[in-house]
Amino acid sequence: MGKVEHYINLLLNHPTRRQRDIEGVFLMYSRLRDTRKIEEMLMLYPKTEYIYNVCIGSFAKSGDYAKVATLLQEMEQKKLTLQRNTSITLSSLLLKAGKVELAQAVLNWKAQPGGVNTAAIAAQADDEAAAANAVPAEETAEEDIISEQLKSQTS
Repeated sequence: MGKVEHYINLLLNHPTRRQRDIEGVFLMYSRLRDTRKIEEMLMLYPKTEYIYNVCIGSFAKSGDYAKVATLLQEMEQKKLTLQRNTSITLSSLLLKAGKVELAQAVLNWKAQPGGVNTAAIAAQADDEAAAANAVPAEETAEEDIISEQLKSQTS
């Protein structure tokens, strides 16, 4: 275990630690793009609105849209809101994936009575996984068009 991990463990196990100490560790792992550590911490510590926002941003940047959808659903159930910077990050990543309507819905999440369509984010994650595992078919003109459409959706 490195020195940084040692000091983080000391901080998290200190008897007088505060919630903002935990939030700071989440933010640090998010900036390091260490989603494995973030997932571990999500299971161990209480989730605040700030922690949800940090985690959603981190998972969105790493392309784990299924985890983003799960966290958004939890936020909806707890009636928590996305911070503006988190919604912009998530929206821009959805725009890059070609999901214009979903990206706009993220920006207007609390303005809309229905909220974000988290099922659509999860479906996008499934589509991306299926596209990544697709086996190339025979080379015909029609199949070339379909494969180009799939590539444009995932890039």
